[in-house]
Amino acid sequence: MRTIAAIVFLSADEKHVEITFDDNAVAVVPYPVTGQYAAHVDSWLTSNAIAVYSPWANMTLEQAQSKQLLEIKKQFTAESIQPVAVAGVSYNGGVNSAMLLNGKADTLIHLAVASGDIHDINNAPHALSTTQIKDVAAAISVAYELVFDKYQLKKTQIANCTDIACVSSITW
Repeated sequence: MRTIAAIVFLSADEKHVEITFDDNAVAVVPYPVTGQYAAHVDSWLTSNAIAVYSPWANMTLEQAQSKQLLEIKKQFTAESIQPVAVAGVSYNGGVNSAMLLNGKADTLIHLAVASGDIHDINNAPHALSTTQIKDVAAAISVAYELVFDKYQLKKTQIANCTDIACVSSITW
């Protein structure tokens, strides 16, 4: 009969384990283990230290920082364009939306037109005054700046880390 040489939890939720046997065979099984390995696994777990898989294993500090910066950037990108509600209407978020709406309001003012249509996230038109359009643009801009400030803070925190544990602790 094979002997278990190591057991590694493959995820933080501990739903799967990788079992390495003394003959270097490997099995990935749901945890808690049932069936033919259950008694052996239970016995092994009571008398051995458990290793937990880490995506940070074997990385240099620079690699870990690059990995985490990329993850933070993905989160920033997704959050920075979330819809923004103004007066009960949701508009597309993001710096581009704010700039386009502000530009539209400026163009209307330049043409001496008091109001214009802008569209919500469902593409429904809303007739607003130039002041109201600027208010929507300002709300979108403020929402973006809050997310951008968070992004800049996370980037600085990651850059200031001196070890991988610090880097891995910084999440969105």
